[in-house]
Amino acid sequence: MNRKIEIKYWWKCDKLKAITSPLSEALEESAMDRIVEMLKEGYSSGDLLDDVNIEIKGKKTPEDGWHCYGGFEVDTH
Repeated sequence: MNRKIEIKYWWKCDKLKAITSPLSEALEESAMDRIVEMLKEGYSSGDLLDDVNIEIKGKKTPEDGWHCYGGFEVDTH
């Protein structure tokens, strides 16, 4: 038996026009953790939310970190 699973996810962060490293790496890890958790619960789509406290060159880090939100969906073939 073969099964292909495609996971699509996206992020947007308040106060940032673009997401760059190392923030993108932290968000990827956060997304994978949450997506696996939700897949185990039977969901095939859902919301992502994280407040990442990482310094970004040239930007003042908000007190509670960068508020990022997004979503994911799973397509099985």
